Amino acid sequence: MALALTLAILIAARIEAEFWSTILEGVSSSRLFLPVVTLFSVLTATFFKVKDAVVNAGNFTGQCLLYVFFASAGASSPPLIHAFTNDANLLYFASTMFAVHLLAVGVMFSSPEMLVASNAGVGGPATAAAFAKAKNWRELVAPAILVGNLGNACGTFIAIIFAQLVN
Repeated sequence: MALALTLAILIAARIEAEFWSTILEGVSSSRLFLPVVTLFSVLTATFFKVKDAVVNAGNFTGQCLLYVFFASAGASSPPLIHAFTNDANLLYFASTMFAVHLLAVGVMFSSPEMLVASNAGVGGPATAAAFAKAKNWRELVAPAILVGNLGNACGTFIAIIFAQLVN
């Protein structure tokens, strides 16, 4: 049932993206597909009550696919030494950004909620949920996933709009 629901969302998003690409001239349906499927997924998760068995099946499948994603991302990235030798400016920027972030969150705002929200903002919903679970903050696992997914959903739309403005 989880797979059927996923396929239904994907098919509906493809149809909707095709529809809007005919209305919005110059915007291909492939560029609209990601925001539309994101919107449909968020709406489905928000407004439709599904059985616990479907949620558990979706959770298990999602975890398996997340492991595949992390493995493929790690396999396709260059060795870490390239970060130190090829682009020192990028390394300096990222190091400074994360150091200031960790200092602000770790010293000034060290409540569990702020730590999990920070992790959701930097690492996304998967790492934030894993962090909350590892710290035994069970009441923060669901908010970590929701905040991370909301950030990804909003960030997707903002990035697409910004890319259109820049082009």
